[in-house]
Amino acid sequence: MGRRWSRPPGSVAVLGLLALLAFGVPRVVRADEMRRVDLNTASESELASLPGIGPAKAQAIIAHRSTTPFSSPEDLRQVKGIGDHLFESLKDRISVGGKTVSGSSHGGQGSGSNPDAGAARAQPRAEGTTARQSAR
Repeated sequence: MGRRWSRPPGSVAVLGLLALLAFGVPRVVRADEMRRVDLNTASESELASLPGIGPAKAQAIIAHRSTTPFSSPEDLRQVKGIGDHLFESLKDRISVGGKTVSGSSHGGQGSGSNPDAGAARAQPRAEGTTARQSAR
């Protein structure tokens, strides 16, 4: 009768390691390592490769920029079908002529805060009124 062959213990783990070495280990790409897509110069296929942007939205972006070129990445929100949620998922992948979203690589206003946001707080209240009363 023939001898039955059995695998030595741990051979599956060794084979798995060899496969990883042969095919490479998947690596997480940081947002700043990704190539950004310039909204004013990208082709339809480049725009459509962005997550959440298909052919129809890519065409809408191109139509928008043909009449009103983008001056900042935030202008993408003006395109029909691009809301805040989608913009937030795209902001690290888009640029306009080298400009990125405020607070990214080219300065801006830090966290994108509104410089006029504190203006209401800075105005004096009438004497003897509360903040709630003077806001009415």
